[in-house]
Amino acid sequence: MTEGSGQPIVVARFPAATTAVHLHVGSSDPPGALSLAPSDASNAVSGTSDEASLLVAAFNGGFKANAAAGGVEIDGRVVSTLLNGAASAVIDSDGTVHLGIWGHSFPAPGEQVIAVRQNLQLLVEGGAPTAAAANEPIWGAVLGPNPIVARSALGTDAAGDVYFAGSMGTLPIDLANALVSAGATTGMQLDINPFWVTLGIASTPGGTLVGQVPGATHDPSIYLQGWERDFFTVLARPRPGCQLVFPTAAGVAAADPPSIRCGPVHKGLVVP
Repeated sequence: MTEGSGQPIVVARFPAATTAVHLHVGSSDPPGALSLAPSDASNAVSGTSDEASLLVAAFNGGFKANAAAGGVEIDGRVVSTLLNGAASAVIDSDGTVHLGIWGHSFPAPGEQVIAVRQNLQLLVEGGAPTAAAANEPIWGAVLGPNPIVARSALGTDAAGDVYFAGSMGTLPIDLANALVSAGATTGMQLDINPFWVTLGIASTPGGTLVGQVPGATHDPSIYLQGWERDFFTVLARPRPGCQLVFPTAAGVAAADPPSIRCGPVHKGLVVP
């Protein structure tokens, strides 16, 4: 689809019922995170892992840590300080995603938060673009005087489905409108500028990731080879009778990396 800037915006929807989301750190950003994050959240998707066999998509994260636009938590470990009032993508222990404003009755009490990626403020709230969405200067430094640059955004809807929106030339308000048109009720901007916006989708779980944003600088294989910035992966949920087991907070026994477990569930544990 296209919006006011006249550039194509790609919007992908990942249903909560059939997909789960995981967060990875980069080799250089957030700084030092690679030494703090467990191996499942490293800067590459291991080709021999269950995550690789279930991988259906991967896309870029948010601003660099030095932009002071928000923090990052990976597998229960804070690798960059979380900020109250920042737009936040919260990933729960089952791989579902919620978006909201950190510290404003969010996340919900008792929510099993595993990972958090913050960036700026909300772009979409209550099913409509925020008042700030039309204020280009607050959405990050661009390359040159033209605010129409590569941008990306993350959204969710009432069903918990996850949306990615991205373009090689657009405005924040265009991303907000695109997310709303696609059905998202909440949204936040991710990264901007041509070098960083990348979305890859595989036709089948574990298949080759194919770039989806026309004109993108990088092939999505960067997420398999090892990338310098944080990124999200989208995994297909396994067949009935099986479930994905994600790592939990430090000090809590859990599968590492994310893996498939099949069998009856007993007291919250999957019995082989």
